[in-house]
Amino acid sequence: MICLIFSQTGVSAKTIKYTTVNKSNAEKEEAQCWYILNKLVRGHKKMYLVTKHLVIRNFKSEDLPQAFAYLSDPNVMYFIENPYSIKDTEEFINNNIKNPRVYAVAEKTTNKVIGHVIFHPYEYDEIYEIGWIISKAYQGQGFAYELSKALFKYGFDKLKLHKILAVTVEGNKASLHLMEKLNMTREGILRKQNWDHGKWIDEYWYSILAEEYKEYNS
Repeated sequence: MICLIFSQTGVSAKTIKYTTVNKSNAEKEEAQCWYILNKLVRGHKKMYLVTKHLVIRNFKSEDLPQAFAYLSDPNVMYFIENPYSIKDTEEFINNNIKNPRVYAVAEKTTNKVIGHVIFHPYEYDEIYEIGWIISKAYQGQGFAYELSKALFKYGFDKLKLHKILAVTVEGNKASLHLMEKLNMTREGILRKQNWDHGKWIDEYWYSILAEEYKEYNS
């Protein structure tokens, strides 16, 4: 059996071959084939989404200086982790070139990288995690909301996801406000879960289901 599939970007095709030992198992093999093809679609590594002001795309090695500018900023990284060194940033970019789980967010008119977005499967292929970091100079302009809406549409309409979740921590009012603005539901609080700036702080989990997304956008 031969299965053909085009990637989400429509650029390449993949062929999977099965040898039919017992023709009576043809239907079973066909179901297996489509299962694997579905896994390939969900596991795609190419990203290129264009919104009104932004381009969400794969990282490139030449993004290093612009990525370092925001990843090294203590104000930007305050609720996330310690600011990155240039070596940390290079490793981060290289890792996401090889195995993309985080994507660059560029300003559409200048192609300047102003942040990144986390978007990858979480435990199940049908559940994705989303997260965002935006450079200080570009915060407060609705860019995180804009890119999140685009990825919600892509995730639920194209990837047929069941659920998208997001996690933030106590004190991160901007992220908490954004999650609620995106109609995400607070699922729970992990009390004193993270050691941050000399104290234990709570962790907040939010999510939106496919049926909720459809209802809000009907």
